[in-house]
Amino acid sequence: MSGRCRTCGCPVVWARSADGGRAVALNPIPDPHGRVLLEAGRARPATSEELQRPHGWRYTIHEDTCPRCVGAPAPSADSQQTARRSA
Repeated sequence: MSGRCRTCGCPVVWARSADGGRAVALNPIPDPHGRVLLEAGRARPATSEELQRPHGWRYTIHEDTCPRCVGAPAPSADSQQTARRSA
């Protein structure tokens, strides 16, 4: 599902992690140096073997490249509860 980063507003592709279903924002353009593969809407890390082969559909986690996201503190539980109350 495509959308926008809440921090910087850049386009992202939202996927669910294969291991736990957590929402993951990916850069929308495939990256030959990306470390994430999308399979049936699930994001999973590429294996070391897969990283050695050229692959046209690897992606980069948006947070790893976004200048506003890199180093930004994660929202605290208090701020999340406040946001829920005000919504």
